[in-house]
Amino acid sequence: MGAINKVADGIIAAEPLLLFVAVPLLIFPQGYLWQWQQGVFHYAPIEDPALRYPGLLSWIGLGLAALPWLARWLRWGRPMRPTALDVPIAVYLGTAALSLWPSVDRGHSLSFLLVLVAGAAVYYAVVNGVTDQARLGWAVGLYLAGGLALTIVGFLQTDWSNVAEASPLPVVYNWLQSVPHLLGRTLSRGITAGAAVLFVPLSLALAVAAPRRWHRALAAAATLLTVAFLFLSQSRGDILALALTIPALGMWLLPGGHVLLVSTLLGAFALLAGLVLYAPDVVAQIATSYPSRWQVWERAAYIIRDHPFTGIGLDTFQHVAQNVYPYVDFGWNRLPMAHNRLLQVGADQGVVGLVAFVALIVLFYWANRRTWQAVQTRAQRALALGLWGGFTAFMLSSVLDDGVLTGRAGLAVWYLLGLGMAQAHLVVKERDLASAASARRRLGRTETRGLVPAAGLLAAALAILALSPVVWHNLGNVARNRGWLDPELTPDARQAHAFKALSFYQRAGTRAGRDWGALSLLSSHPPRGGTDSAFLQAVAGQTPGEQSIATLELAAGRFPHDRFAHFYLGEAYRLAGRLSEAAGAYQRAGFPAEWAIVEARSRWDYGRGDYEGAVAQLTIATLMEPNSVDAYKALGQCYAKARQFSQARAAYERALQLEPGNASIRQELDQVLSQLD
Repeated sequence: MGAINKVADGIIAAEPLLLFVAVPLLIFPQGYLWQWQQGVFHYAPIEDPALRYPGLLSWIGLGLAALPWLARWLRWGRPMRPTALDVPIAVYLGTAALSLWPSVDRGHSLSFLLVLVAGAAVYYAVVNGVTDQARLGWAVGLYLAGGLALTIVGFLQTDWSNVAEASPLPVVYNWLQSVPHLLGRTLSRGITAGAAVLFVPLSLALAVAAPRRWHRALAAAATLLTVAFLFLSQSRGDILALALTIPALGMWLLPGGHVLLVSTLLGAFALLAGLVLYAPDVVAQIATSYPSRWQVWERAAYIIRDHPFTGIGLDTFQHVAQNVYPYVDFGWNRLPMAHNRLLQVGADQGVVGLVAFVALIVLFYWANRRTWQAVQTRAQRALALGLWGGFTAFMLSSVLDDGVLTGRAGLAVWYLLGLGMAQAHLVVKERDLASAASARRRLGRTETRGLVPAAGLLAAALAILALSPVVWHNLGNVARNRGWLDPELTPDARQAHAFKALSFYQRAGTRAGRDWGALSLLSSHPPRGGTDSAFLQAVAGQTPGEQSIATLELAAGRFPHDRFAHFYLGEAYRLAGRLSEAAGAYQRAGFPAEWAIVEARSRWDYGRGDYEGAVAQLTIATLMEPNSVDAYKALGQCYAKARQFSQARAAYERALQLEPGNASIRQELDQVLSQLD
């Protein structure tokens, strides 16, 4: 037994070294080197079995990360030191794992799940390994060294060409562009800046209050270098977050300010989610500086509404949003994320995962507040303040952007959380910070007997909820997403998902009216390139396409704020030739005449030659905006391409009435008149 204990102690002591090997195996997929060579936006083909994820090395990484947990269980009777964040982390990771089921690309979602697992392993390694102030100092130094390394790599590996064009410092950017890249793949400015902002408050706090002069000098140099990178990257959201951290600090130091700050932060997220779902026009006016944000936020809110229990799966936002919740601007179809941390968590993992993440935020601030009240020295106080500032800057930047936590740069967030809880354990009694131990103590009290009827009521509520339309609607959407969008399903599996989706929608009733009607519409008029979909063919065999209008009219009537109920109703009216009604539905959906013009052009361009559909779309544009010169000009061009010159002349003449001095319209009209002669 003594030999086994020695081996276990050795494994526990070697945990940093094991994670140094295990984490890269977890966060870099089997085909990562191949993808690095091909380019940042090159997606590994699913059909190639050599690039499937995870590979053998990923399982080796999991095994190495699990060894210290097993060793601690053997020696301590528990796998890790309990912390206040244990329960929310467990639920957060659990919902992330469960979100593999609804994912339309499970291999891709699994890669992001293993990144989260690696992050949790880093968190607990810091908490378990920091047992005294000396080790805490080394852990803080390693953290700041990592931040400095990230900043230096950011300078060297960022493609500065697209920033230099509008820069007030052309000399600096020209020099940065001349520096050769060390690696073939460049980094994203936004993600690198989002990770770098985590380090600035801590390095700044230590630059002021570190116990030794050379510590202060190094921290000051790291602060200046990181701030310089943030400003050169022109990441407005991260710079704004860093600026807002200063007044947030003042709020935090006030009596009761911690409650006010956390409430304000979470209230801002909740207000944003409510506005994008029920008052999108208000958000559109507010977000003029970020024109794409209101659209992507709105789609995230709809995804949460339509998938509250399951989410859609980690990092599948782009695929689901662009197909099910079309954008007004087609250029935003490539947006890969919700650009808001809480909305992203809710979309990926559902409401339970979102609640767990909110609990993690609240409990970290609570533990940090307890630490702040208990610390005795100036350096300890600076450390607590710096960790608070780093996490606050991260949360503030997550209001407008989000590319850090679920990505590889998210390891910095997990490390920061570990530092915060490790410091808390050193200055506050461990039993007061361990949520699991605290819960066990309270369960023995007399007053907790009331938990029994409360648990019974909760079980009854869950049983009722399980039969509610919300659940059936969620399940129907999962079946639709996977049957329609999952590239790995066989035709038989797609047909099975079609039958499931329709069955679930039927049980959900009017709650699923929009999705049921839209699916019926798409099956009778498949999107371009989707005519061979076994899923849509199976749906078409079960639902008459002519019923889609009635179903969507009911959905739009019951949910008047549902933008996409009106949008799909407009699509149904257009396909039925009811163009005036289609124009009204599109306007209620918030889709402008400019969108209809672009959509029409896409129908006759690129060799598609759908002139009939383009004419209908442009006619709708003229109904939506009768004084639109662009709509009538495009209509004239479409008629001319279809060699319907009389109609083309009428459209061009109307455009000239609206803008008599337009030379290009006059020239095109003359060409049409020459064909009529």
